[in-house]
Amino acid sequence: MAQDFVVLHGWDVGGQKNWDFPSSKFCPLGEYGALADINQAIRLDPTLPQPLINRTAIWRAKNHLDRAIADGSEAIRLAKDKPPVNIMTPPNSVLISAYTHRALAYEAKGDYARAKDDYNATLAIVASDAGSKANQATAKVRLSLVSDAAAPIPRDAPSQMTPVPQQTGAASQPSPAPAIRGTRMALVIGNGAYAHVKALPNPPNDARAVAKSLRDIGFIVSEGVDLDRAAMQKMTRDFLREAARAQLALVYYAGHGVQIDGRNYLIPVDVELKAGGSMTEAMIEMDTIMAGLDDQVRTNILIFDACRNNPMAQQVASAGSSRGIEGTSGLAAPSSLGSGATLGAGTLIAFATAPGQVALDGEGANSPFSAALSRHLGTPGLEVQQMLTRVRAEVVSATKNKQVPWSNSSLLGEVYLAEK
Repeated sequence: MAQDFVVLHGWDVGGQKNWDFPSSKFCPLGEYGALADINQAIRLDPTLPQPLINRTAIWRAKNHLDRAIADGSEAIRLAKDKPPVNIMTPPNSVLISAYTHRALAYEAKGDYARAKDDYNATLAIVASDAGSKANQATAKVRLSLVSDAAAPIPRDAPSQMTPVPQQTGAASQPSPAPAIRGTRMALVIGNGAYAHVKALPNPPNDARAVAKSLRDIGFIVSEGVDLDRAAMQKMTRDFLREAARAQLALVYYAGHGVQIDGRNYLIPVDVELKAGGSMTEAMIEMDTIMAGLDDQVRTNILIFDACRNNPMAQQVASAGSSRGIEGTSGLAAPSSLGSGATLGAGTLIAFATAPGQVALDGEGANSPFSAALSRHLGTPGLEVQQMLTRVRAEVVSATKNKQVPWSNSSLLGEVYLAEK
């Protein structure tokens, strides 16, 4: 299987050097070429915090958490003692990055108290650039997850996991056992039994089909159908918490989706869309999922079989069998999301339809998109972006050009969901 990759960036204090290290994840220590480059950078100038931050991320990806914490602590000290003076380095960006990376290391170790302190420190600093805002978006989500973590999971003695049985009822399944490094995990949700907008018959079928395809190729799947707000929020938060220990995280959602003020939301089955109300508080914001996964130590694949319209123009669904609430069509660019979340390195996001279109529910048991996706997920030796190209071609053909799936990728290497 091809290696996944992450790119680590940073400027030195004088702005004269740019440390840019493409580094493969989950490799043996001796084969970690980027680590040798970063070690050399630190030897050349041990007063620069950015190479230490980069090494913090590498140690965390390799599960050397004490080393990650030590490097993160030194980076914080240096960033405070010697803040950037060059205009090319945004104010506070290095310090925000250092706190975020050390917090992630503390969280991975199970030291939630110190992780919370660092996440709070990250959020207390004024952010002036997109990268810092992305780090703060991640810190905000991770802080909420560690704050309500009832039972910390020891990293030294993880449980063995078995795939969750396929769901047959209209509710969420219990969360799977704690993940271990190297695990591939998936969150699969299909919402169709809406109480206040037009029901969709196929999303539960779509979710079950996709979940089965993923289990067949070795994914640990958390699966839910027809989830209300409380159940959907809990399942999402549980998944984000466990995915911190996975090598690859995949999210699939089928159901109604909306775009409001440039942000994308997934809609639980009990949401009542009313103009003038705080309806977004009852939805699941896509930015939250992306920010919760954007810690640069795994491959993330997010797939949404939903349209993203503005429901404010009309409070009920249109009469057609589409997965949107009638309104102004549009799609928020995943590279510049409203909350500061970004399409981080190692992430692929796919929508069942292109911007300005609606995703069809289909006339059969499954949507055109999920039917094609389920057929190709388990194809041995098929790279994920090639797989999505095949899915796109089938959907365009099946819908007679009415629906064109769309994707955006920051993957830095080939990713295979099924073994060659």
